[in-house]
Amino acid sequence: MALLIYEDKPKYDTATKLTIIIIPTFCLFIAFQYPEPQLFAMAVVVLAVFWIIFPRRYQVFEDKLRVVLGKPFSFNIPFETIKSAGAPQKIGFGMNWATSMTKRGVEITRKKRMNVFITPSDGNSFIENLNGALADWRKFHAEYKS
Repeated sequence: MALLIYEDKPKYDTATKLTIIIIPTFCLFIAFQYPEPQLFAMAVVVLAVFWIIFPRRYQVFEDKLRVVLGKPFSFNIPFETIKSAGAPQKIGFGMNWATSMTKRGVEITRKKRMNVFITPSDGNSFIENLNGALADWRKFHAEYKS
């Protein structure tokens, strides 16, 4: 089992929080106003999707980065696939687990894979810890240097 080096929670802005609350609430409201099984099923699906896709934590291990989603789901990014991590320089395309519209996000540039965008609460500390763990990992895995 890999050693956990750093962990941070995502930064949720007001717009994201409102989206998380309003859309499922609206779906449930409609489902109870018009008691059709399909509407209730849709509300349950929307709640399940929101539960699954919004990150709970970002974890830096000694050999990977993990985006922890709703239990039991998570997404691992092995260090051998990471070129660099830093503040986003431009608008990019990739897997977006950004939970706020901020310039303090983190862009993880990957080798031959989609980049990943996240918004930890303390972006600078997260970048510092991730790059430190990545540098330590590369000392022992020279074949994966960027």
